[in-house]
Amino acid sequence: DATNFLAAARQFVQDSGFNAFVEQHQALYNTTAGRMQALMDQQAHLEWFEPFFGEPPQAGFTVVLGLLNGGCGYGPSSRDGAGHEERFCILGVWETDKQGLPVFKKELVPYVVHEFCHSYANPIIFRHRSELASAGKKLFRAVADQMRAQAYGEPTTMFCESLVRASVIRYLRQYRGPQAAEREIREQQVEGFLWMQELSDLLGQYEAERDHYPTLESFAPRLVEFFNAYAKTNGCAKEQQALERRRPQVVSVLPANGAKEVDPGLKTIQVVFDRPMNGHSNFGPREPRLPKATGRPRWEAHDTTWALPVTLKPDCEYRFYLNPPGENQAFRSEEGVPLKPVLVKFKTRAEASPSTGNE
Repeated sequence: DATNFLAAARQFVQDSGFNAFVEQHQALYNTTAGRMQALMDQQAHLEWFEPFFGEPPQAGFTVVLGLLNGGCGYGPSSRDGAGHEERFCILGVWETDKQGLPVFKKELVPYVVHEFCHSYANPIIFRHRSELASAGKKLFRAVADQMRAQAYGEPTTMFCESLVRASVIRYLRQYRGPQAAEREIREQQVEGFLWMQELSDLLGQYEAERDHYPTLESFAPRLVEFFNAYAKTNGCAKEQQALERRRPQVVSVLPANGAKEVDPGLKTIQVVFDRPMNGHSNFGPREPRLPKATGRPRWEAHDTTWALPVTLKPDCEYRFYLNPPGENQAFRSEEGVPLKPVLVKFKTRAEASPSTGNE
């Protein structure tokens, strides 16, 4: 497959005049690379990897910026004939300035660390895959929907991501402090990695006992033991219950969800939550039954009420989701726990009342 791909890629370069295309955009590439290099020089700590994982100092690090990759990232590695290994972070670009040029902020560094960690963590998980098989089946069943929504379709990938994400937490704890690490733990639990607090604590033990465990590979039996014990004690169920207690809930909707005789003169849709939210929102999908917005949504009442200015038509059925399934779960509590998708639907009556509705 690789040989066929390379042949096709060479033919594509020839047929498309790709070299000329690259030359035309060289100024963009130079700006992009320069901005990323500045971020890495100022904020990244690549010196952390070899001491943490215990690997010999023979690997290089290369960031590859994928201007067409959107939010996607990848973490492959390669080894040449002389045994030199190169770790890659292939990183999408999802933020630009007013001129449309890529912007790289310090919040991006954990993503870079994440992708480089794959080169170290994945081989460890693959070498111990058979020992993790039983625990993997049980744990994956408990969080399968969340994993598949992130394109993690089977237990081995879930374990690779778990070890990578726990490693990033240890990086954050060292360079940005305990609060940054705790925020990351909560975020990962929301993403379905319910065991992240315990796994991070276990890696803390690894860091404290390096005289016994010179490499993370030598610590792998402890990782296997942890996942097997977590699956056996049904840790997922306890963590899921704790997460649900922290999940925001919708208290009320105006107009009432399911209402049949809504005044088409209504000017604002309001959603009240049971706790302060983080000030972001996502509603949709963008289809004919979505009310037409006449302005940007706003947050009121100490971020517990979301208000969307709209114009409604008489005798019309409307429906939309708060946090549409499969999309960005932007409705979140202050601590970052997302609202589960909520379907809102109502129907307006044939004529508006003499009043203009709410304001």
